[in-house]
Amino acid sequence: MGQGGRVKLSNMTPYTINKVHEHSYQMNAWTLPKQIKPGESISKYVEFSEGIFETSSDDAGETDYVLSGSNDGSGAEYRFQVQVRFRYINVDIQNMAARVLPATIPPQSPLIKLGWKHDGEVVFAVLDKPTNGLSIKATPQPVRRHTTNEEKSKIHETIVKEINNGDIDQSKVGNHTAQEFAAKVYPELSLMVPSSSNSFQSSVNNPQLLLSKGGNRTYWLRSWMWQYQQFLGDQKITSLILPGTHDSGTYDMVSPYAQPWTQCQNLDLKGQLESGARVLDIRTGIQGDEDGDNRFILVHDTWRTNVTMASALDQVISFSNENRAEVVILDYHRFVDLNGATDFLYTELIKLIKTKLGDKLIPESDKGKTLNELIAGKGRVIVAWNRSSDKASDFWPSVNQQWWNKPTKTELHASMASFYKGTMPDGMWSACAIVTADFPHISPIQSLSPDLSLWFAPDGSWAQNSNIVSCDFIETTQLAEALVQANMIKIIGN
Repeated sequence: MGQGGRVKLSNMTPYTINKVHEHSYQMNAWTLPKQIKPGESISKYVEFSEGIFETSSDDAGETDYVLSGSNDGSGAEYRFQVQVRFRYINVDIQNMAARVLPATIPPQSPLIKLGWKHDGEVVFAVLDKPTNGLSIKATPQPVRRHTTNEEKSKIHETIVKEINNGDIDQSKVGNHTAQEFAAKVYPELSLMVPSSSNSFQSSVNNPQLLLSKGGNRTYWLRSWMWQYQQFLGDQKITSLILPGTHDSGTYDMVSPYAQPWTQCQNLDLKGQLESGARVLDIRTGIQGDEDGDNRFILVHDTWRTNVTMASALDQVISFSNENRAEVVILDYHRFVDLNGATDFLYTELIKLIKTKLGDKLIPESDKGKTLNELIAGKGRVIVAWNRSSDKASDFWPSVNQQWWNKPTKTELHASMASFYKGTMPDGMWSACAIVTADFPHISPIQSLSPDLSLWFAPDGSWAQNSNIVSCDFIETTQLAEALVQANMIKIIGN
């Protein structure tokens, strides 16, 4: 017996992926799929061999694949190798020009580190823009240009800082100084950035996007719309499958006693966005005995948080400034009077939102635009408003939150399975994949990991028929990874 989990391989290319070699040493289970057809995802169980009289550290295995019929330009087929070492999985993409998940795109190293999750699942997906076979609606990424000296200096400063902070493996730096490494060893990191509009300057203003962090999930999830714009750009934002968070502002509750039953997120709003969420569930309370920034706060029902609306919007703006091709939806879902407030002051709240967001606000009149068209403009934030009587003209209609109110995972899954057999709602809607406590199941709020990434498998009917999927504690799940891949499969299938 030993640590076990699943490895999922997803094929989002027009080529069939065939296994050509497999070997393992001291693994209880290491048999990956023989073949993965275009648009197919296959998950296999793997397990390390661990015991008192065994040397676990040398558990190992390799599985080699080719993309049959592909051509890397030299006449050879694209190939990659999935490697298992004790408690981690790597993928060596070798000669592949195909785009891959998860990694900074394009990958700065042929070795993609997937990590390991005991009783969980790690996912590797291969993507390519086909020239024949499956059709795909895609637009080229912008033409790239050489950086200016000022831009080069900024990027080099960031690389030097990350070397000094230990974020880049010292073995890669070798005997070079941080400056030599930045200027000579990896000059390509600072030489080419996208040209055209300001919307693509995130690669300069946020230069860590250019660095390979060993496949660190936040470094592609924080900018997945930009990373995969070639595939997603022709889609409307309402046509994408979007990860979301439930009760997004509850990461900092006022009451420590109620916290286990009211806190739904660990990360602040910016952290949730960096973990892949693009829809935030905003529930607003007005404190009748406060004024200024303290008047509007985020709440869970009548339970207060320490998060003011002003600070929440500042976080969204900060994320947007650093990741300039990502579109965020703020779902203003509930409005609660607190402390004797009798008039919610919607006009005042709307003024605060519009003043803070400024030209980052995407008006409802842009609803028909594609992601490419939105990114070409200044707007990055959609405000969905759950009150028709006082909705501002540039706010979008509310997100229709679908609730099942089930106190156990088993009951929740059964209700959702029944729902997904029916007709999906119109407009923007969210599947709230949340267990809700009820007598006799009065338990603290829980993460649904690894269940969510299995329920919403990228090629499954739940993910493919969803608009927004919201969850608790998003960084503890692999929901965002699954839904990003689901977008690719959906586009390829169309």
